[in-house]
Amino acid sequence: DQKVRSKLLSEKSYAELFRRQNKWSYGLGYHILNLHKHSILSNYGINRGWRSAFFIIPQLCEAMAVFTNCDAGENTIKQYCLTWMKKTGAAKRPTD
Repeated sequence: DQKVRSKLLSEKSYAELFRRQNKWSYGLGYHILNLHKHSILSNYGINRGWRSAFFIIPQLCEAMAVFTNCDAGENTIKQYCLTWMKKTGAAKRPTD
């Protein structure tokens, strides 16, 4: 929300969160994937016994978080992410 954002960060600082800071598509705390017309922001958490990830598509006002309680949670996260991206339309190819 613009009102909340303006109280916490300047517009310039807010924009820096989502700008690639290096050649590996990493912003300030977010992985940034440009897919067709959308930027998908994500971050992952990994530790023994669990995996987690969240994904945000700012242009569509969509977000998703996945938490697993196993070491092999990457496949579950990938499956949910792909299903969610198709549902939101972010995974569509330009010809779709």
